[in-house]
Amino acid sequence: MRTPMMAISTLALALALSACRDHSDLTPANDTTPAATDAASDATPPADDALAMATYTCDGDHRVSVDGDTAQVMLADGRTVELSRSGGASTATFAGEALEFTGDAEGGTLIQDEGGSFTCRAG
Repeated sequence: MRTPMMAISTLALALALSACRDHSDLTPANDTTPAATDAASDATPPADDALAMATYTCDGDHRVSVDGDTAQVMLADGRTVELSRSGGASTATFAGEALEFTGDAEGGTLIQDEGGSFTCRAG
């Protein structure tokens, strides 16, 4: 009687040891792990426009410095005025009290309510 009991015990021990085996080296047939992507597709998308950070020199000795959603205008008379970006415009537009700057990567226009319009060049 010991022989069948030993066989059953040996089989049970073998099954228990098999269940404890590390199966990390096995890959399931229906592996749904996404394929590795190339670095270019993981890159952060570029800014919406080239004005994320830019500087402009304008006629009349005025200067404009853009940093994100804010433009700082240094007027020829020494005053500095901060403008906020206006939403919904097809070009970047920054407006404040009595001043407006509209521009792109190449240049723009600074408009002063009582001083006229000034052409600005990037750089």
